[in-house]
Amino acid sequence: MLKIATFKMTKTKANDSNSNPENKRRGKVPKRINETYLHNAGLYYLERYAASSNHFRTVMLRKVKRSCMHHTDQNYDECAKLVNDLIRKFEASGLLNDDLYISSAVASFRRKGISKRMIVQKLIMKGVDAETAQTYLSKHDKNQHDGSAEAELKAAAIFCRKKKLGCFASTNTPDTDKQLAKLARAGFTFDTAKKVLNLEEDELSSIIYG
Repeated sequence: MLKIATFKMTKTKANDSNSNPENKRRGKVPKRINETYLHNAGLYYLERYAASSNHFRTVMLRKVKRSCMHHTDQNYDECAKLVNDLIRKFEASGLLNDDLYISSAVASFRRKGISKRMIVQKLIMKGVDAETAQTYLSKHDKNQHDGSAEAELKAAAIFCRKKKLGCFASTNTPDTDKQLAKLARAGFTFDTAKKVLNLEEDELSSIIYG
């Protein structure tokens, strides 16, 4: 009986190790870099995720670096040039379109109730420089609202509805100071936070739904 129990425990550990996706990924030999592989890998990525050209470059260069570390006969700079060539090719075909990507991202973030400060930070993380992010955000707020202040108030109203703050609060909602702090952590200014918390539900609904 002891031998059987020992065997079962060993088998279970082996299965746990084999079923771990991280272990499988680490054990997988990276592909050699060539034009065809990068093209197919790039298409696969863009089918799953929207990306700016800079973020796409970061993702593809990560693959190049991993491949070159394993296949030491490859030249990193030459492989990186293939990535840049691919980006130009995808930009020409419209698969990579920073104007469309940034505009769509800004609109999506605003619909989700995300503040100006957080939107800029998120875009920077996706390879968009701060000045460009600010420009697109200002353009969106001007076209869709009367400017940044109105857009921020609407975003704050959506945030309050999602997080059950202000007039959307339940009986166990934190006090006003804690609600203000929550809005501040989400990137909203004190003035915007204070204003949105003082509005009635019909006023906020009017702001959210127009």
